[in-house]
Amino acid sequence: MAPLFFYFMLFNDLQPIKSKRGDMKNGVSVIVLFILLCPVFGCRHDIEEKSDYAANDQTDVEALKAWYHQKTMTTNAGDVEGLRVLFTEDVVFMPPGGPLFQGWETYREWAVPYFHDYDIEEQISYEEIEVFGDRAFMRTSYMMRSTPKAGGKPNTAKGKAIWLFERQEDGSWKGTHCIWNENGRPPADDG
Repeated sequence: MAPLFFYFMLFNDLQPIKSKRGDMKNGVSVIVLFILLCPVFGCRHDIEEKSDYAANDQTDVEALKAWYHQKTMTTNAGDVEGLRVLFTEDVVFMPPGGPLFQGWETYREWAVPYFHDYDIEEQISYEEIEVFGDRAFMRTSYMMRSTPKAGGKPNTAKGKAIWLFERQEDGSWKGTHCIWNENGRPPADDG
């Protein structure tokens, strides 16, 4: 605690002032104030962490990359039902220019016709992954090409997304929220 007190005095230009009796009233006052405020502002050791996992543990970062790889492969295979295991039941999707999808079943109702009508090719890149105990966030860039199964020109969308995750009791990760937007849609591909 003493080094912190001297740091406080140094950066706050506090100088103990001696009174006529030779004591250091201001210095003592600051020490007493520091001791009283210490339990309030961070010297507490009784706060329990929710998780035993370290922030940004490389194992977690790799697990989240594997999660997204599985999500991409499942999407590219057109397997809506295969996506279910990757998300919580109350997942929230916030697509660009459309309604919010709250819950897996609401998302599924939207996705089944889309997956039925289009062949999808998704490619992604990881821009940022942060782990905070049992929560994580991922920022990605994507390219998604949707080709009508009935024939026609494919549409390509490029954009970015934010994903939020929650660690499950078994240590795996599930998506809880996703928001994405497009960088601007180019004209339909000619090939």
